[in-house]
Amino acid sequence: MVVCFFMDALKIMTRTGDSCTEHKWLILLLSIVVQASISLSGYSGFNMPPKFGDFEAQRHWMEITTNLPISEWYVNSTNNDLNYWGLDYPPLTAYHSFIVGKISEMIHPEWTALHTSRGITNDYHKLFMRMSVMVTFVALYIPALWLLLKNAKSEVLLAALLYPGLMLIDNGHFQYNHISLGLFLWAVYFFFKNKPAYGSVAFVLALSFKQMELYHAIPIFAYLLGRSLFYGPLTLRPIKSIIYHLAKLGICVIITFAVVWAPFVYSKDGPLQVLGRIFPFYRGLFEDKVANFWCCSSVVFKFKDLLTIHQLLRASTGLVLLSVIPTFFTLLLNPSKTCFLMGLLNSSLSFFLFSFQVHEKSILLAAIPALLLLQEERLLMTTLLSVTNISLFPLLLKDGVVSALPYSIAYHCVFQNNVSIKSLLSNFSFAAGCLLCVAEMIVPPPAHLPFLFPLLNAIYSFAHFILLKLYLDYKMTSSLVNIFRGTNTKKDRTEQLSRKAKTEMEKRNAKTKDGESTGIRQRTRR
Repeated sequence: MVVCFFMDALKIMTRTGDSCTEHKWLILLLSIVVQASISLSGYSGFNMPPKFGDFEAQRHWMEITTNLPISEWYVNSTNNDLNYWGLDYPPLTAYHSFIVGKISEMIHPEWTALHTSRGITNDYHKLFMRMSVMVTFVALYIPALWLLLKNAKSEVLLAALLYPGLMLIDNGHFQYNHISLGLFLWAVYFFFKNKPAYGSVAFVLALSFKQMELYHAIPIFAYLLGRSLFYGPLTLRPIKSIIYHLAKLGICVIITFAVVWAPFVYSKDGPLQVLGRIFPFYRGLFEDKVANFWCCSSVVFKFKDLLTIHQLLRASTGLVLLSVIPTFFTLLLNPSKTCFLMGLLNSSLSFFLFSFQVHEKSILLAAIPALLLLQEERLLMTTLLSVTNISLFPLLLKDGVVSALPYSIAYHCVFQNNVSIKSLLSNFSFAAGCLLCVAEMIVPPPAHLPFLFPLLNAIYSFAHFILLKLYLDYKMTSSLVNIFRGTNTKKDRTEQLSRKAKTEMEKRNAKTKDGESTGIRQRTRR
């Protein structure tokens, strides 16, 4: 029913006009209806003791932060067993858990009671938790996305707001990814409004909510550095202007980090304890069957047996840094808006494909920049978004989020509706992914290959992601080459004009001298 409403609403909008502002309330209502419908499905760890899942993890963090002093939030103790969903995100996540936990405690103290609230499955509590996601989704994430796409067509805004991946994970599986992603979008909005200080604060907050925002850190650093150094391609600002811009951004970043982390600085080894929790290298190279290089190539190469954890960490870091080089230098020398968005997508794909300790949900960090590129690269970005939905399916199937596949199919059919050879290829590729999902639902895997279908899904998704990554590398490298070509062309033109002006000046001087000598000869004859 929701899918039919979704498709009918789109037809009305595309028939009555392209302006998003004409339909903003209908678009917002549609987004809320879809979120609410997904919230009725299962969630991570439902009736799966002893640790349950991410739903219980989020609730448990509320229990810990509302009952223990801040100095014990990240420390293993009798009251805080870190092996049972210990906090493993930065301080802003803990503060958010504290605020929501206090509200929960006021409504019903048993929901966050220390120890006794573990694994609670009260219907009213589930409603409260689901509402806590929807409120921040509507209050933080949607306004930022709306402002960034307010000049786009209604169809583009709808495609961005109704992206299944984020809703299925946050409203279905159950997490608060939209908070860090919303703060990231606010950072991009402020950068585009030429308010880099505000944008820097927003991004530090995003990074302080989830450490995976490091996926976006390199292009943001390159973009801000390029804007601080250059007026245009290879045109340096005055030294005083450079120092002023860099100092202002540096002060904003330092102050924001200091405010967020201050409560942990005063406790013994506080910052180190937090860092040890948010970068858990001991967990291994990847989790489950994720669509990245390490998981897919492990079918042939058993990296965990060949290399130590430290060697794998160095190798993954080196691959990530190597793969973001085109993005970094392109944004440094040409910090335009389109290059910035492509750089964000390219960097997040680099981290997802090659970095250490990657989860399936991390593909959302690549999906959000893709939403902002829908206006420029409609076919390519819609294809990418559809593949991200396919890549998340094994996780959602395990959680019992039954709407995952039909919602993803409806999304692709509605927004990938143009007729062309490329579109047919995209549809064929998506159909192949859907067949994999259907097979996972109805075909029992061989006894000796219990994870066959999730692995095939990962390989399918990885093939698409790496091809897009190579395409983006080509685009970024071409842009970098064009910068130097354009600069050299300008220099050549300047030199040609200079030589031409010099030649004309010499001719005029020669004529003047000839005229003067002729006059002298005539006077001499007289």
